[in-house]
Amino acid sequence: MILVFRILWLVLYVKIIRNNRFFFFRRLHPLNFQLAFLVKLFFAFAMFLIYTFYYTNRQTADIFRYYDDARLILQHLQIKPFATYDFLQGHFTSENYSLRVSVNNWENAKHSYSSNHVMIIMNAGLILVSAGDYLIQMMFFTFLSFVGLMALFKVFSKYSQTPPGVLFVLLFLLPSILFWTSGILKEALTIFGLGLMIFHFSKFISNAATYLDLIGIIAVMLMLAFLKFYVVLIVLPCLLILSIVRKLIKRHSVSIAWWFAGVSLFYLLMFLFSHYVGSINVLTALIEKRKAFIVLAQQMNAGSYFSTPDFSNYSQLIVALPRAFINTLLRPFSDWSNPFIVISAIENAVVLLLTLVAMYNRKKQTDLNLLCVSVVVAGFSLLGLIVPVEGALVRYKSIFLPFLMIWIADNIDLNAMASRYGFIKKIINI
Repeated sequence: MILVFRILWLVLYVKIIRNNRFFFFRRLHPLNFQLAFLVKLFFAFAMFLIYTFYYTNRQTADIFRYYDDARLILQHLQIKPFATYDFLQGHFTSENYSLRVSVNNWENAKHSYSSNHVMIIMNAGLILVSAGDYLIQMMFFTFLSFVGLMALFKVFSKYSQTPPGVLFVLLFLLPSILFWTSGILKEALTIFGLGLMIFHFSKFISNAATYLDLIGIIAVMLMLAFLKFYVVLIVLPCLLILSIVRKLIKRHSVSIAWWFAGVSLFYLLMFLFSHYVGSINVLTALIEKRKAFIVLAQQMNAGSYFSTPDFSNYSQLIVALPRAFINTLLRPFSDWSNPFIVISAIENAVVLLLTLVAMYNRKKQTDLNLLCVSVVVAGFSLLGLIVPVEGALVRYKSIFLPFLMIWIADNIDLNAMASRYGFIKKIINI
């Protein structure tokens, strides 16, 4: 019976992609997007198998821990509803002690709502409609991630000169994006929110927005604020600068110097505000996050551990940023005993080669190019500061890879390359 239920959900998602206007793109047949979703779902299922039969510690596997905690909370809710409600509110009593010792990923800080909370509560709500089946919930998160990628595809295909077939391949079929932004992971939900945030924001820039777009922006920004707040801090200033360029200056591009001056000013004001006014000091938060990652990596004896640049003040932070960016850009490449690291290293080498080709054959910079490269530089630099494990780095940087691939696609002058190399014409006509 459960197999039939799974098939029905799968058919539903495929039909939505086939019939919903959001997934319609005039220059590509709907079958392309249906197949892309099925490929993404295949990678999600592959992840499920890997963390079931290869990495067998279910308590440390992110794809299971939020789901497992959600089931425990729902079971306790049926027996002791008031005690469970107190637990969710951060009030810990003897009545909910058994739940506290069973749930592994719900922080104990009173009234502290975190990314784990978002994932656990969302999984708990889905259990009510999925009959508690893990694979059905895996499909749902994978579909949300696909929606986010579709939103990015529609926005950038509208403003980019890149053939949509090339953009489609780079966005939907890159292995790291397929694997790490699928299944019950924060990255899947992050891509969903990030894609819709940019999608709705683009409508304001093009004067096509409605009140629903405003509601959409607020909703996804709130979700991202609880899920991965640094993503909002990285993307929002770029969108604001893009709005200023398009709406106030009335131009489609500005110089690289002016663009990065605007982004740098935003981060300078953010650090100054956090240092003198805000309740959370950004520098202190980065230092503590870096230390927490190092401790966790050492406790788990991570095989792909590497040293990240140390910093304890603002000047050291600025000096550390180039090395941090290079670390994220070039890695993984050290743990050749791990087959998954090897696969990621090969993919990363291809991406680096494409990046070099894009730099050599680049077109004139546009504000959309600058938006993408700003997101990549800021995102890669942040990860390179705080993440000292190559396996984790591959996963976390997957949410920024779509922007790198869009930048690559939009900077390679395919027409010029086609005049030199005949086989490039076939790629253009994908």
